[in-house]
Amino acid sequence: MAYAAKDIEQSERVRPRTWLRIVSERLSTVRYIFVVTIEDQLPTVNERAALEYADAVLLGWPQGESKDVRDIPEEELAAVSADIASVESCIDLFRQGEKDSDADRMADLLKEISQYVAHVRKAYQPDFLLPTYEEIKSYVEKEWQDDMDKIESDAQEYLDSQEQGMAGEVLAKAQEEESAPQDEAAAQQGKSADKDR
Repeated sequence: MAYAAKDIEQSERVRPRTWLRIVSERLSTVRYIFVVTIEDQLPTVNERAALEYADAVLLGWPQGESKDVRDIPEEELAAVSADIASVESCIDLFRQGEKDSDADRMADLLKEISQYVAHVRKAYQPDFLLPTYEEIKSYVEKEWQDDMDKIESDAQEYLDSQEQGMAGEVLAKAQEEESAPQDEAAAQQGKSADKDR
């Protein structure tokens, strides 16, 4: 069940920094579900990028009592609460994507959830260096292309070795067939020589 922004805002006033922990748990859970969903397939660029982005947002997540963490100022509380409410709404959609086995949709929603969570973390921890999805996707695209090139190279190497193996077998068989009549002729000559004696 998604929480309304006003309820989030009120709960944060009563217990400051509560949602710092909750949003990290939400993202960690969604990330785990996504990993399980794609673990038996070759991830696409978008799927990898969404996963890497979630990892970047969660990296070094602070404790509520950390020195670099603050209470949300009253003037920012409504906006932050709206972002948290958006996280909750996206999670409902993510669950539907999971039911539909729609990995592409889940990847898009994981990216969206990560963006909202990053903004929430930035509000609590102003010194947090907000990662951008575009930078991460650019890196992942290069990494993905390198992996594809390696897979293609390995596949070609395997095919070449198979062809060489088959060529060797064909050549050996041809040599056997060629030498068989000669061996038979030599055997016949040997028999004739024995008779002459």
